[in-house]
Amino acid sequence: MRYAVLLRAVNVGGTGKLPMSDLREVLTGLGYDEVSTYLQSGNALLSADATTPAAIRARVEQALAARSARVDVLVRTHADLARIVEDNPYPDAAATPTRLWVGFLASTPSAQAVETVQTTDWGEDRITVTADGAYLTLPGGGGRSKLAAVALARLGVLGTMRNWNTVLALRDRTATP
Repeated sequence: MRYAVLLRAVNVGGTGKLPMSDLREVLTGLGYDEVSTYLQSGNALLSADATTPAAIRARVEQALAARSARVDVLVRTHADLARIVEDNPYPDAAATPTRLWVGFLASTPSAQAVETVQTTDWGEDRITVTADGAYLTLPGGGGRSKLAAVALARLGVLGTMRNWNTVLALRDRTATP
């Protein structure tokens, strides 16, 4: 099975430096097959038999910590990514994929946190939280968005954001031929 491994806060804005060659070395050293990375922001792809996303997450976090790189990791299957793409509540925003983002969440936020973040006035920005994560449409871009800067923190759960182009690429790259 193919998996996408998403590292949180790696190589973004000059923080969390982790060369992708090091990440590939760690994943290969753990015995995973068909290891590759996508972009420089902590996206990796791998193949593994008879395991779970939670098991991969734990092994990768432990291996990175042993290399003095304390990094939070989330793992998604191709089926997870395909469902995220299919369930996009903002299909019109997908036409400008740099303005549509997905927050991959490690756990389910409280109903109160979801209600608060979804009912706050974010100007033209919008957020919808589903069982698979948080979708953000940011017509003015992520760099100036107040919502993008605080969405995951306000939900109170560990997560990492990817733009729609990256989500589509990860979905496509985890598909088995």
